[in-house]
Amino acid sequence: MPLPPRLVRRLILDPLAFGLCLALIVLSPALLLAAFLADLFLPGSWRTLRVTLFLVAYLAFEAIGLAWMFVLWVASGFGLRLKSDRMQGAHYGFMRWWLARMHPLVGPLFGLGIVIEDPPRPDLGPILVFCRHGGPGNSLMLVGTLMIGSTGGPGS
Repeated sequence: MPLPPRLVRRLILDPLAFGLCLALIVLSPALLLAAFLADLFLPGSWRTLRVTLFLVAYLAFEAIGLAWMFVLWVASGFGLRLKSDRMQGAHYGFMRWWLARMHPLVGPLFGLGIVIEDPPRPDLGPILVFCRHGGPGNSLMLVGTLMIGSTGGPGS
């Protein structure tokens, strides 16, 4: 299925997604209470509450990301200079910032850790990364590890 035209995405779909994020964030106290109550009656270790907490955090960072991407789009001349080195650097910088804040939430909420068996040496140049992943969350953890680094020890 083809994407809608860029102008429709920028002026209609992105503000709609931003508004949806904000609406769900406003509803988050009720969602968190419902998740807490559900977990009182469900077996497990507060699974619903942990997923809901992550969802609320993700929505907050998504709203920040959508707003910042709009600022960068305007700063790039409404997309005319998006491919410039300065704009590419700004986008990568934001992605590093976003991942550096999302990365630490995942470990405590889901008991997830990353172990780097053979840390790369910067003096050797490009590296190949082979990993198993089960979905988009694992992919974000991988990209986060590559962009913001990791200590490489067990559970890091």
